[in-house]
Amino acid sequence: MSWWDIDTKRDVIGDRPADIIGDTLTSIALIRRGEGRRLPTLQETADAVAVALARSPEAFSDDNGQTTSLRVVIALSSGAAIASRDEAGADEATVTAFAHAFAEMSRGFRWVLLRWLKSLR
Repeated sequence: MSWWDIDTKRDVIGDRPADIIGDTLTSIALIRRGEGRRLPTLQETADAVAVALARSPEAFSDDNGQTTSLRVVIALSSGAAIASRDEAGADEATVTAFAHAFAEMSRGFRWVLLRWLKSLR
């Protein structure tokens, strides 16, 4: 399980979605290295995440089931930020990997929610 800092007191939490994204990033790296390609830049990663979210209405949508135009921003520890641009900068294989990750997270959240609702009966 992944562990994430949640405040300045060095508290951490474990999170299955973090594991899914970590596994996805590892998979992307292994595939690209196997193909003799370099790792994606942060800009390319932001672009791929934005496109994958826009293509995944089951995982990310408004109350009407519609995805809206998204902008993904990666905040760096230096205070700088990298923002997604457009679909043209997104590698299709990376987009697909993130789309699968978002679908898996969505299924997990639905399962937890249904389990919680059943416990209320």
